Amino acid sequence: MKKILIIEDNLSNAEMISAVFNEEGFSTRSLTGSKGLEEMLRDFQPDLILMDILLESTDGRALCNLIKANEKTGQIKIILMTAALLHQIPDVPCQHDGIVTKPFDIFELLKKVNNMLQVDDISASLKPL
Repeated sequence: MKKILIIEDNLSNAEMISAVFNEEGFSTRSLTGSKGLEEMLRDFQPDLILMDILLESTDGRALCNLIKANEKTGQIKIILMTAALLHQIPDVPCQHDGIVTKPFDIFELLKKVNNMLQVDDISASLKPL
């Protein structure tokens, strides 16, 4: 079973994303910021991280770079999420594997995740929310 860590400071967004991916057979965990991230990466060992760029306590791109720079976690795929238009936020070089803007189409996000994790496309079985 593939594992996804969701780092999103909006709890309702995190719960919705988690519910959709759990329904599709993924194991998910959520964090609202960087607190507890090191332990979560060590204990949960996610295959992919869905991370908001603008977190209350930090910039998700900075966290992304820290994760990618660590030899133990550098292979984890990271998709950044943002409600801001990309030209509205300061440019921070980042080694992410993908980016989606909110509001996003959950079916498209599922396809992107399935492609990154080389999972059969199961999103066709999803019922509209």
